[in-house]
Amino acid sequence: MQADLDATLRRIAVHAESDPSVNDARADRYRRADEIGRRARAEADQILERAADERRVLTSEVQRLHEEKEALRDEIASDAPCHQPCNLYHSKIVCRLPLLRTNTD
Repeated sequence: MQADLDATLRRIAVHAESDPSVNDARADRYRRADEIGRRARAEADQILERAADERRVLTSEVQRLHEEKEALRDEIASDAPCHQPCNLYHSKIVCRLPLLRTNTD
């Protein structure tokens, strides 16, 4: 859109220098250029608003996933068959080794 605006402004300048009777045409072109600028700003505002909305949705989703991950970590830690302090690795692997050994015997 900026290229259209620049091209329009260059054409106006050329016509104004070569023919003084183009004032009406110049005014019309300025109006068109102004309209192009207004439409471009409105479109950019809409794009920005959609992007901001999408960012809010994605931020909420990331927060929800983070909370779900923490809840699962807590659940895994509370389900550990041993009574040692557990981190996620310990809960998933080390605490469950005795269970795996008894199941394969």
